[in-house]
Amino acid sequence: MMADFPLYPARLPSPPQGMLTGSFTSRLKLRRHLVLILTAVFFISGIALYTAWGFYVRVIGNQMEQNGATVSLILQDALERAVKLLILTRPRLTEEILHSKDSAQIDAVLNSCMGEFGQNNKGDQFDFMILLDASGRLIARSGEDPQRRIDFSDRSYFTDFRNNPDKKFTVGRLRVDQITGRSALHISIPLKDSQNAFLGILALQLDAEKILRQLQEILTHTREQVVLLKPNGYTSFQYPLNFTPGATDADLLKRSLLIQGLIVNQKGDRGRLHRVSSDGHSEMTYAITLPEDHFGLSTSVLITTRDMVGLFLKENTILFLSVLIVILIISLLFCGLSTQARNLEKSILETKTDPITGLRNRSLAHEELPRLVSHALRTSSPLSVLFIDIDHFKSFNDLYGHDFGDMVLQKIARSIADFSSRPLDCCCRWGGEEFVMILPETGAEDAVKIANQLMECVSKIHLKEMRKTYHNPITLSIGVATTTLCPEPPGALIIRADAAMLFAKREGRNRVVLAPEPGDAYCAECVVYYEGCSLTKEALT
Repeated sequence: MMADFPLYPARLPSPPQGMLTGSFTSRLKLRRHLVLILTAVFFISGIALYTAWGFYVRVIGNQMEQNGATVSLILQDALERAVKLLILTRPRLTEEILHSKDSAQIDAVLNSCMGEFGQNNKGDQFDFMILLDASGRLIARSGEDPQRRIDFSDRSYFTDFRNNPDKKFTVGRLRVDQITGRSALHISIPLKDSQNAFLGILALQLDAEKILRQLQEILTHTREQVVLLKPNGYTSFQYPLNFTPGATDADLLKRSLLIQGLIVNQKGDRGRLHRVSSDGHSEMTYAITLPEDHFGLSTSVLITTRDMVGLFLKENTILFLSVLIVILIISLLFCGLSTQARNLEKSILETKTDPITGLRNRSLAHEELPRLVSHALRTSSPLSVLFIDIDHFKSFNDLYGHDFGDMVLQKIARSIADFSSRPLDCCCRWGGEEFVMILPETGAEDAVKIANQLMECVSKIHLKEMRKTYHNPITLSIGVATTTLCPEPPGALIIRADAAMLFAKREGRNRVVLAPEPGDAYCAECVVYYEGCSLTKEALT
């Protein structure tokens, strides 16, 4: 037994294939245009940003070179004044004093020179002067009498003279002074007797933090790090210092080795900004290395990629905001156009869709039929039209009400849509209880077969309210008309199918009638019936 269909379904299922669902291409075109325009905007913006980045890298490179040269000149000035002070002090330390190692006389000479020459030469950068013997032991220090004979033989400036006795001066590495606890560097000269024998070293300690404060007045709003390296890779000075006040000498040495690993010391890279990395460093760094000065110190300027990008974003804020505003305006414009297109499509859909069945309406069928007929003539393929009428439909509304009649229309519309599921098939509600199926590439024989299958499918629609009536099962009267290779007005095809359907109803309903093609011999009943409907043989031909 067939299952009963409910009288009023809670929700109408979605239309099957073949029904008009509002699938238009205008919004797809808008989206494609949006994607193309945004792609063009991103492409042009990318080129602009890439060009701006290249220009900014060159600007930063020039700025880094200038800052490096500034730091180098300031330090050179301090070192040159320190060398002059040491050279002026050296003649006063006679051989007799050095051989006797009279601490009182030596302290007097050092204090006298620091007071006489140091203050006149901006001696506020100089901490004190020290004197070492040939073994690296501390003999004297200006300002106080050393209580301990400290061993300085491991200091870099002492080992430089020991390994290179012909050097005239040397610069020590940046370190933490054991007495003051502040970062400092040393400049030293050798002491020799008349026989050119090495007697010791005279060194001057420079306060690195005082030099730093002098540089801070000149270099403002910069994120670069300037490092002055000795030939052995140790750091003699850096700006900024970048270590905590409690840092130890080992901390400075570790950082010095890390910076040395970051900088490429190849001659071909000097004076050119390049990206470098080190195993001990977590991110890429831009660096530029300047030639060595006459103290043997090479100046390198470094800036991390993160700082480089941060400065670039800050400098090009207007450019980025402009790109974002353009993208936002374009997106809002296309959103508005898409909304309007959606509303327009909805309006068009409503005008071309039957609200009860979900099928195309009659006006859309009038638009589709000429195109399909032209396609059939162009491809020399047949085209058939089925004109379908529900038998005794008026009594459905009279006995059960219009809601029940609408349900019958929906059930039959779904069956019709199932039989016109090919891409070019078109089915519509013609009006009232009448439907039209347009089947491209379908001959008369196949069209009649489809019509009979449709009638069989509709007859299986079982509604419990129809058990006590003569409408059980539901029947159809179908007229079929097929095109020939001879040109025929599209309207004539509908007229022939309609006439065949009317003939089927006259002959008792629940049947399929194939309309004669133009030029065929007409049977007496058809001719009489066609003439009764004001459809003459000439109109069909």
